[in-house]
Amino acid sequence: MTRVLEPEMLRRLNYLAPLLVVALVLPLFLTDYMIEIANLILVFSLAGLGVNLLFGYTGRLSLGHSAYFGAGVYAGASCIDSSAQHR
Repeated sequence: MTRVLEPEMLRRLNYLAPLLVVALVLPLFLTDYMIEIANLILVFSLAGLGVNLLFGYTGRLSLGHSAYFGAGVYAGASCIDSSAQHR
């Protein structure tokens, strides 16, 4: 039995398709610095969405995702620091 996409799913795809095209084409025209800034914006936006989801919609106080975010930042910084020392 084939399943037809529902209208709401098609509407979401209509919004996602141009964003996907922009995300794939835009790095071809940006400098490395601009790509790095865009990556930082996306990472911090995801962290902010996590905080909004927990504190806003559910009203729960949970800092577990912040601990994972901090551990990831610490691990990333230590990897960058150790690679810079070996040059």
